[in-house]
Amino acid sequence: MSSIPNPEIRWSSVESELDAALISQEAGDIATAVALGTARGKPDDAATAILNAAPVILVALDFDEAGKAAWPWWKEEFRTSVPWPVPVGKDVGDLLGIPGLMRAWIEKGMPATGPPVTFTH
Repeated sequence: MSSIPNPEIRWSSVESELDAALISQEAGDIATAVALGTARGKPDDAATAILNAAPVILVALDFDEAGKAAWPWWKEEFRTSVPWPVPVGKDVGDLLGIPGLMRAWIEKGMPATGPPVTFTH
């Protein structure tokens, strides 16, 4: 990484680079996404240091068995992590077809907007 981002920015962990790009496009002013490549992916040392300082990490891995199985590691590793499955579909890309939904979903996870809500399928 070439620079350290603002430690006050909220983070979202996702599996694919496309999901991270979509979050950046739709809500980049309020959240930054890190793409892991897979549900079993882990952040490197530099990313771990940044995530440890984050006020919240929305763990938005795919809503499938692999994504669900990865949650316990995030819960143990990062005290500010919150499970944050998409409200519809399997992954962030599924939100793109519904105008405003992706940003609203990210905003709901931000502490300043109130307590997190839990989405269930």
